[in-house]
Amino acid sequence: MINVERLTEKDYDEVLQVLNRSFTTPTHIADFEKHLPIMWSREHDYMQKHFGVREDGKLIAVIGVYALPVNIAGHELVFSTVGNVGTLQEARGKGCMKAMMDAAMQELERIGADASRLGGLRSRYNRFGYDHAGATYHFELTRRNVDENPAAEVYTFREITRDDHEGVAFARSCQQRSGIYALRQTHLDFYMSMRAWEHKPYLALNAKGEPVGYVCAAADGKAIAEQGAKEGVSAVDVLASWLLHADVPQVRFQLSPTDEAVQAAFAICEEWNVEPASMFKIIHWDRVTEALLDLACLKRKLPEGTATVAVKGWGTLEMTVKDQKASVRRTDAPAEITLDHRSATQFLFGPIIPSALACIPQDSLLNAWLPLPLSWNGQDRV
Repeated sequence: MINVERLTEKDYDEVLQVLNRSFTTPTHIADFEKHLPIMWSREHDYMQKHFGVREDGKLIAVIGVYALPVNIAGHELVFSTVGNVGTLQEARGKGCMKAMMDAAMQELERIGADASRLGGLRSRYNRFGYDHAGATYHFELTRRNVDENPAAEVYTFREITRDDHEGVAFARSCQQRSGIYALRQTHLDFYMSMRAWEHKPYLALNAKGEPVGYVCAAADGKAIAEQGAKEGVSAVDVLASWLLHADVPQVRFQLSPTDEAVQAAFAICEEWNVEPASMFKIIHWDRVTEALLDLACLKRKLPEGTATVAVKGWGTLEMTVKDQKASVRRTDAPAEITLDHRSATQFLFGPIIPSALACIPQDSLLNAWLPLPLSWNGQDRV
């Protein structure tokens, strides 16, 4: 039997070594301290979020369970990432990953996670209840797009540094204008999240030197991991100004379906595509569904009424919209449709339309309500 143990601060160096060795390939040298500074810093006590397997007293495999508070339309939930799953090459094939994932599932229950997400092979993680769901829109804005659609004002930029408390606070205020966002707990957490994957954060300034938005850009200036703007300013205009400032031919960025910048991005960007936001495992179906149905109500007028969906092994969701407000509860009432866990995840949260996954009546409210706007910001992929 494989023994999985919770790790402590004294294991920091050994965990880092296992992860860097596990994720290094002939074309990529892993450096977790550089790529994920919010976690791999001795200033944070993150080791107790990790589990590991030892052989002859030495760590051979590790996994992390990271509880991330999330705000969805005013509902505070916990979306816990399971990540940094690494096994040394010489220890693979012994069942370490299966044992660690079993431990991670128990940890999700212990911390009361409403949902969990991870990245990786669908065929590997399906058996633990994860599947692709949600939607993220990916855009490419080119120099030609900017030249043909000049903004009323071109902004300048300055880097946000670690000690720039006002700059970080402004970026946080922009981020929290989104319908769904991770609650980065402290000034340092927020700053380090903006620096993930070696990106740098910048404030966008108007002609008066006042901040109007921010971007988190890769070293080449072309890949934008995160952007935001204050009320009354278009994030697409901020990105257009960044393209000119960085003197690059195009920038790539992503938006959630409910982001107010979506319409402007669709109007001028050269290319776009839709991808699942991540792989998700829904645990508290009622809480997650209610928050996202409320978010949908905030963004568009939904027809009023009640609909039911049964999730095998969990129960039946009774979803109601009244006066542009959602309520969801578990019920014993008959369900319009019954789905297994994975199918229900895709059915409720997309990006596939519900009728492609199950046969439902044309007049069902589910056709008008779904998919619900589940999304995820890549900066918080730990």
